[in-house]
Amino acid sequence: MRAVVGYLKWLSEHRVGAASGLAVGAILVSLGLLWGLSWNAPMYSSAPETLFSIGPLASGESVEQEFEVAGSFLTGVEFFARADGVVDSSTPFVARLREGETIVREGRIETGVGAEIEAIRWDFGVLADPEGRRFRLQVVVDEGATRSIYLMASLTDKLPGSAVTNGIPAAPHVDLALQPWRKIRRMDVLAATAGSLPAGFTGLTVLVLAVGLGMGYLIFAMARDPVGSGVVPWVGLGLSIAVLVLVVEAQRSAGLSLPERHFRLWPGFFRTVGLLTVAMIGTIAAGPARRVTGSVRKEFWDALDGRRERSLAALVLVAVLASLVAGLAYALDGPEIVFVEVAGSSGEQVVQGAVGLLGHEPARIMSRAAAVIWLVVGAVALLFRVSARQRGSG
Repeated sequence: MRAVVGYLKWLSEHRVGAASGLAVGAILVSLGLLWGLSWNAPMYSSAPETLFSIGPLASGESVEQEFEVAGSFLTGVEFFARADGVVDSSTPFVARLREGETIVREGRIETGVGAEIEAIRWDFGVLADPEGRRFRLQVVVDEGATRSIYLMASLTDKLPGSAVTNGIPAAPHVDLALQPWRKIRRMDVLAATAGSLPAGFTGLTVLVLAVGLGMGYLIFAMARDPVGSGVVPWVGLGLSIAVLVLVVEAQRSAGLSLPERHFRLWPGFFRTVGLLTVAMIGTIAAGPARRVTGSVRKEFWDALDGRRERSLAALVLVAVLASLVAGLAYALDGPEIVFVEVAGSSGEQVVQGAVGLLGHEPARIMSRAAAVIWLVVGAVALLFRVSARQRGSG
């Protein structure tokens, strides 16, 4: 405890040095997180149904399917297969990725396929800008396959066109079940993040600078350090915190589909920055507010006549605070959770919808508590009034 007290005293006496040290620490943590940063997830938010199959396919036979992606950095495609009998450890496939008539990527895959449906991912050299382009995946059962193979199909009709087996198109609603995939690291993750903003890296730089400078100013005001040469470390601390929050949110989004375009990366970034900003503004306002409330409390409290009025005033204050907390809980509350039944999932219910910072129960509890306290305030006020009348009539 003595060491902690001594450290806090040192910080209060060396604020600029503390700001510089914290900024360097935040940058080092950000660099460490960035070094291990990796996004490895499908590019579609929902997995395809694999309830039906195309086949049997013998050596040399193929299935093709067109698809598009909405994000950057396509690095692979996943498809699904099965075969009759036990797992064969050397089932060969040839996969080709075409854009129009041009073969963009080509590769050979050997994997085990058995009676259970297997997800087979074909990784290839990164395509940095696949958005807006239409690709066609061709999967060929290569020579050397000892059994007939079945490729899984989906009937949800989410992909353009339909599955084409040996040059013969299937019905329009039948698609080859596939998942475009993205596996990127470090600077590619930052490039994907910047690509979701206007002006790319320029927009990302402007955003981080704006957030960082604003936080640096608030930290400077909160520390109440005299204006001078010590301003720069506080600005550096704000910038380092903004960078750290961005990298942490990118880490938290690693397993999600296109987090830079969906509802995780940027809402999480602004929510964290917003909470930090509110905390700093509250700290800055605490001093003047304490002086004002102390003055008001003294004048108001001294004006109250007797224990009853002071007790009622205290109950009203508690009721107001409970109402404010209930309102904050509802502001942080998520929307109602909707359960949907998925076809073919044996009646299993799947949660659909976003969930906020708090569940529904805290908001309900606080609203009920506030209502009860207000009822108590009303009852006590009524009792005081009845009692005062009785004393007056007596």
